[in-house]
Amino acid sequence: MSAASKYAESLANPGGWGAGSHSWLMSCANLAIIAGREPGQAFNEIKAAIDPRTVDREIISAINKALTDHKTGGSYSRACTPKPEPVVKDGKVAFDRVAALGRYVMMEEFIANSPVEIPESPAEQTVLFLA
Repeated sequence: MSAASKYAESLANPGGWGAGSHSWLMSCANLAIIAGREPGQAFNEIKAAIDPRTVDREIISAINKALTDHKTGGSYSRACTPKPEPVVKDGKVAFDRVAALGRYVMMEEFIANSPVEIPESPAEQTVLFLA
């Protein structure tokens, strides 16, 4: 059985919270590095499989230990993972651009035709536009 298949099997069967999750995490990180996964890819895959209460620094620590143990060099930091670009970078500019097309007269029409779901609450809209 290859390291990649053992890693895939391990991801499918994470340890339960408080019932071997640390051991599973260390094993999974080691298998990921042995299988040739990039640290960022391993982080995302392990994060998706493990209990959500596990903090990112535990996963990062396990990956860095695996990198050291297997002498692959380097270290991993969550900051290396690029943040996805927001669909709308500036809500006012986007609204003005659409409004300039002259297709939508009312804000309700703009919201109904937006590519991004816009909440009704002004507070939620603010959070959405600032995200």
